Order: sequence, then C-alpha cells, then structure tokens
Amino acid sequence: MTSAREVFWLWMAVPLVCGVVSMTGCSRGRPPIASFSQAELAIQEAEKRQAFLLAPVEFQTAREQFLGAQHAMEAKKYKRARHLAEQALVNAQLAEAKGEAEKARFTTEELRKSIQALRAEIEQAPSR
Repeated sequence: MTSAREVFWLWMAVPLVCGVVSMTGCSRGRPPIASFSQAELAIQEAEKRQAFLLAPVEFQTAREQFLGAQHAMEAKKYKRARHLAEQALVNAQLAEAKGEAEKARFTTEELRKSIQALRAEIEQAPSR
C-alpha cells in the first residue's frame, strides 16, 4: 500500500522529471532516446500496477502519446517525438499515482466496513 508521503513524492517527481528531461538533449538533430526510454519505462510500471484498471483514461492517453512519439521518431521528427514522450511520461506517472490512490481508498473503505462490523458485534454481545 502506498502511503500519503509516497503519493506526495510521486506528484513532486513529475514536474522535476519534466524539467530535467526538457533541459537535456534539446538538440533538434538528435533522437530523444532518454525521453523515449523514460516514457516507455513509466508506461510499463503503470501497467504492472494495473493503472489501466484504476485510471484508464490517463493510462490510455499515455499509451496513445507514446505511440505518437514512436511514429514521430520513425519520421525523424525528433522535437515532436520528445514532446509526445514527455507527455506520455507525465500521464503514465499520473495514471500510476491515481491507481495507487484508488487502491488506498478501497483499502480504507474495507477497513472502515470491518471496524463497523466489529462495533456492531460488540454492541450485540451480552453484557457480563
């Protein structure tokens, strides 16, 4: 289960990663290998954590953007490929964070129901 602190750092990492990615490799003539790889890894990690079930819109957006980045790379449109790869990275991280938050919400709800059931059981128990 992901703690609130981990979710906070995930949200803080997104702008930081985007800043670092945008400052490195900005040359027009070079393929954006780093941006491309980071986006691919982020999508794979989001998929492992089943973000496609818990944050389907963000996950699908990331996949579509990554596919667009692949097409742009093939067409040697590196600036466009970098832009799409960076967007895919952010959306994959967002999907993962939303998925983890949804899992935490579900776990919290299950615990609340268990506590409620225990309280009801205690109230119904005969007094000694």
